[in-house]
Amino acid sequence: MASEYAIFLGKRDKEHPLTQKWFRLFVQRWPELKLLKSRGLEIQRAKATNTYTVSTYYTELGHILDKYDRKHTPERI
Repeated sequence: MASEYAIFLGKRDKEHPLTQKWFRLFVQRWPELKLLKSRGLEIQRAKATNTYTVSTYYTELGHILDKYDRKHTPERI
């Protein structure tokens, strides 16, 4: 991915991509950077769709609709 970006920026050409050695040295120079495995969207949705979260969302939405006098226009939400 870094090679593709370097080629896009004009820093490298396709015949001279970045190497594994480059990557190792890059990681050594920036130890605060970490490789993390991304979590699936299903886990995030499962955590966000509990009864408390959904209830809180609609309570806040009701307060906002009341505040801006938009009680009769829910189709624009």
